Amino acid sequence: MATALHTTDPNGSPLSKSVFAASSKQLVQLCNDLRQIGAQCHMAVPTLVVCGDQSAGKSSVVQRLCGINMPRSDGTCTRCPTEVRLVTASPTASAEHTSAWSCTVKIRREFNDKDGEKLGKVEESVFSQTSEQSKVEALIKASPNLHPSNSTHVLLVHAYAGAPVDLTLIDLPGIIRSTDQEGDKGYVALTRSLTEHYMAKDNCIIVLVVSCKTDIENQEVYALAKEADPQLSRTLGVLTKPDTIEVGCADIWSKMVQGGLEAPFPLALGWLVVRNPTKKEMDDQVSVDVATEREQEFFAGHQPWAELRQGHKAKFGIMQLMTAMSKELVRLIKDAIPGLLETVTEQRNQTSQGLKSLPEAVPADQQKVWVNRALRTLAEQLQKKAEATHKDKLFYSTVRGLFETFAEKVVATRPVFKIADHDGAPVYAKYGNVAHVDPLDSLLTTCVADLAGEASVLDIAKVQAILANEMGNELPGGVPYLAVVRVISAFQDRWTEATDTCLQDLYTNVQASLRSAGINDATTAQISLLGKGRQSKHEETALETMATAMAYFKVSSTRFKDMVPMTVMQHLLEAFCGGVEEHLVVAVGSSRNSDGADGHRALAQLLQEDPATVKEREALTSQLASLKSSYDVLRRFKKSH
Repeated sequence: MATALHTTDPNGSPLSKSVFAASSKQLVQLCNDLRQIGAQCHMAVPTLVVCGDQSAGKSSVVQRLCGINMPRSDGTCTRCPTEVRLVTASPTASAEHTSAWSCTVKIRREFNDKDGEKLGKVEESVFSQTSEQSKVEALIKASPNLHPSNSTHVLLVHAYAGAPVDLTLIDLPGIIRSTDQEGDKGYVALTRSLTEHYMAKDNCIIVLVVSCKTDIENQEVYALAKEADPQLSRTLGVLTKPDTIEVGCADIWSKMVQGGLEAPFPLALGWLVVRNPTKKEMDDQVSVDVATEREQEFFAGHQPWAELRQGHKAKFGIMQLMTAMSKELVRLIKDAIPGLLETVTEQRNQTSQGLKSLPEAVPADQQKVWVNRALRTLAEQLQKKAEATHKDKLFYSTVRGLFETFAEKVVATRPVFKIADHDGAPVYAKYGNVAHVDPLDSLLTTCVADLAGEASVLDIAKVQAILANEMGNELPGGVPYLAVVRVISAFQDRWTEATDTCLQDLYTNVQASLRSAGINDATTAQISLLGKGRQSKHEETALETMATAMAYFKVSSTRFKDMVPMTVMQHLLEAFCGGVEEHLVVAVGSSRNSDGADGHRALAQLLQEDPATVKEREALTSQLASLKSSYDVLRRFKKSH
């Protein structure tokens, strides 16, 4: 069978010269172009999928459609999908010699051999080429894709000038239901899963090859087709081996071909019947034309086919099958184009958004520039955060909160004095909390319950003792200066602790910011001498000392809790933000300033990304390129039609 299939349409005209052939060529080429750039990985490219149980005659059907001898003997049948592309003219043939025949065998890899993950970019590699039809079978047998471990790849057989119309189909391995060979048991699940996978695809026409030698209920391919296509609306049936039907048993098969509401196993696209060459005819290598003639002779000379053929001529023979397959594929492609454009546009947008959500990749020759830019950007962002001009106010609000906490701690160190007993209870005075203990002697701060446990409370006796120790050559009635200093120091020493805590918390928050790249005025308190004339002169002096300390605290604490934040902002935060870029440059200077191999390695290590991010970016980039190519192919086709 070394010659091409010469066919005519149902009216007897050469199919290759018809208007339909010209139209189908453009549409089929569109799908071939889409597959070549890997569009089938992102959308359902229209296709014909030829499937059947093992020994159903499927390989013979494909062989006759293609004019190519496919591997048939035990142990050599393919265990991977075979995509057959039939093109009416050779790409290297001149206008005067368009019938120059050639065939190219390729391997298309859509999945990674190591981990089975889908490749970002589909790879098509040429395995072999020939201009002799007799050598194609040997080339296919030699293909590494025949091994079951490569079943996720696709074997491409691209034949030029071998068919009357352009046609592309996918030939699946025959479904193996059981085997006695231990080494072949893995094929049972493999062939079934491949068939299920391809049948389930949208925009797929299932070419269901069923042998008349076995009851259809016992052929697994029919059950799988019903699962994938419950309404059987996209399934085209092909009956083989009609010459093996026993006498009186052809009724069910003839009714299937005839079709109609009462027909058994009805298909929306109908059933066709072919008679393939016998084993002896294949051994004798009868030509395609001879095989087609004998097929027609069989249908004309055997019942019920001869009678049924009179009203259903388009359902008998390999040429009619090719015509039906081609027309269904063309119809499917035409209907699918608008949806394909919509799908590829939507997926382009989604892929682009996915890429934008990932960190920017750094080209090897731009690493120094990128580091400089990143350091400058970081310094600018820190400056803006410290000044509260950045859109993210979290850092500034945190710092402000630290300053407010600092101010509260300073106020909390205010002097507390026990100044009297009132109705048997102690009376305390402190800055920031006013109560009128005596209407005649107003503006004393009182707090009984919550101050009773304070360790640094000074009473009149303690203050008098301080006065006695520090009394010098003061004027009569004067308060010794050193006594006031000692009283104030007893409270003011705690300011250092509050300041250290504020700075430590600020340092922690600056670190956190780098990793992710104020108090209400206290109520004025006054203290008056409690009823001059009711206390002794020494008590009056002690109370005056207390009043002086509290007055000083009022002024000094206000200045201190204002000056510390101002100093921190000016001499710490602003200085830090202003010099951070320089310090960072110094920190990575050995990497950035070296142009040698060590410098490049150091930069690469500094900018090393999470491997998962790199892998995701590569996959999305390849996918986006494929989608863009698919979009361009579809848009060009739509504009030209």
